[in-house]
Amino acid sequence: VKNEGFNADVINSLDASTDEMMDLMGNPNSSMDFSRCGLVIGDVQSGKTSTYSGLICKAADAGIQVVILMAGLTENLRQQTQERIEEDIVGLTIRTDNFHNNKPTNVGVGTLPGWENRVTTYTLYEDDFSKSRAKSMSAIGTHKSIVLFVVKKNVPVLTHLLDWLT
Repeated sequence: VKNEGFNADVINSLDASTDEMMDLMGNPNSSMDFSRCGLVIGDVQSGKTSTYSGLICKAADAGIQVVILMAGLTENLRQQTQERIEEDIVGLTIRTDNFHNNKPTNVGVGTLPGWENRVTTYTLYEDDFSKSRAKSMSAIGTHKSIVLFVVKKNVPVLTHLLDWLT
């Protein structure tokens, strides 16, 4: 997670709490099957996004391959979360240049050597998961990176995602 001006106490607390959450997850390198789901709950402006960004990064480092982040009920909330996740985890942000073209710019972890292609997002700022989008996507197993979905908590979207995953 990029340093957003957090002091050392906040960073240490975030590190400790995400370590505790990771301890509750299954080991993706184990020969035993496991199924774990998690939920991060908090008040507005309580650090939820930083918490799940840190948790997703640690999960990726541990070998978790698929992350589905359910982000609010509205497209606006999903887009806000997608934008933060792209900055915090993918390491990209969209900047408008002098010619009003949108171009991706590396930020945060995206500036680290070897980070490129560590995360594949199956949702975009402009586009939640849908049947039409699913038709254009490659199978999850074709990626060596973590695969990330940022979706609305919406029955049709989650149904399409479940159908596509199965």
